[in-house]
Amino acid sequence: MFKYLLVFAAIIFSAPYINAQTAAPLLIGRVTINQNKIAFIYAGKIWLADRNGGAAKRLTDTLNEETSPVFSPDGRRIAFSRFNGNDWDVFVIAADGNAPAQRVTIMPADDFVVAWTPNAEEVVFETARDETGVNRFYKMRADGGGTLAEPLPLPQAMEGSFAPDGKFIAYNPRNPLLIGEWRYYRGGMNAPIWITNLQTGATEKLPNQNFNDRLPNWIENKIYFISDRTGTYNLFVYDRRTKLTEQLTKFAGQGIRSMSATNDAVVFVQDGRIHLFDLAKKQDSIVNVSVSPDTSELLPRKVSAMRFLQQLLPSANGERIVLSTRGEVLLFDTASGDYKNLTNTSSAAERYATISPDSKSVAYFSDESGEYALHIRSLENDSVKRFRLKNSRRSIGICFGRPTRKNWFSTIGD
Repeated sequence: MFKYLLVFAAIIFSAPYINAQTAAPLLIGRVTINQNKIAFIYAGKIWLADRNGGAAKRLTDTLNEETSPVFSPDGRRIAFSRFNGNDWDVFVIAADGNAPAQRVTIMPADDFVVAWTPNAEEVVFETARDETGVNRFYKMRADGGGTLAEPLPLPQAMEGSFAPDGKFIAYNPRNPLLIGEWRYYRGGMNAPIWITNLQTGATEKLPNQNFNDRLPNWIENKIYFISDRTGTYNLFVYDRRTKLTEQLTKFAGQGIRSMSATNDAVVFVQDGRIHLFDLAKKQDSIVNVSVSPDTSELLPRKVSAMRFLQQLLPSANGERIVLSTRGEVLLFDTASGDYKNLTNTSSAAERYATISPDSKSVAYFSDESGEYALHIRSLENDSVKRFRLKNSRRSIGICFGRPTRKNWFSTIGD
């Protein structure tokens, strides 16, 4: 679900034409790399660009949202996950996009692509089809092959990569997305990287002092990954021969969000821009790409308010109902069936509306000023009184909770 929300956000905030490096940062999702190309997710679609940048080509032409692209080891195909209205399934497409994508999995559970087996014949994906909330790795032939998906012998796994011989796998044993964005998180749900022998089950743990290590990519005898051990996610490498870990980038503030490695380079996303890290030179450069996404989602249109209903409360006499939905406050007349959008603000979010006991006013919270404030709107003349909230723990709690009639004015500032 978390991955689906990220893809949805990318669609909403996409722009008609954007240069990814000279304009504002983009909401770029997962990235992957082969010998010549970089594929990445933007606006819920897969885009393909040269390593040296330039105009990106949209790889697929369906209306469905897509995520988690991964190049096959030979660089000829891309496995990815596509949303089909009810769940995410695995698909495979030629890297040049000259043929339609072929569906690999058909199950009523989310399947997110993680990796390919080293022989480029099977796709490994992450799924909770066995038990809700417990993600495991399954693999299935990329061509379908008439076979069933086969689980890997790991009790729980996320974000993984095979050793070149296919006998070992590096992975996260628990879900890093639960805590991955909490800077300096050092609790019991941190995300280490483990290496497991798939034949014997023997497990080795990468050196970790309660850090969050994510997205392992196994290249020859080294494992490249991102870690927040400096407070910000940066690129690191672990050498299995020397047992030493080396930091390769030194970003502060905005860290690395996604990465993928091949034999000579690592591609990653940092501050909304695509970077290419040359493994031989140990140098980082920005890849200048431009995209021209479908902007139909930005066009005005009618949508169902009930699909995004946050709160619904009746007046004291039951003659009116106030609804908080899609960041707007709507007033519904139960007798006539008429309704009115009281706020109608596309650039602000209004939440947790409630009607006064005398049915003459509606109170709600609005971020119109950039910070949440209490608004009281008259239902007689539509005038609005705005009250700044006190900078206190109590007011913040009420701001994101459900206010009662008694505490409307208990958080008003000076």
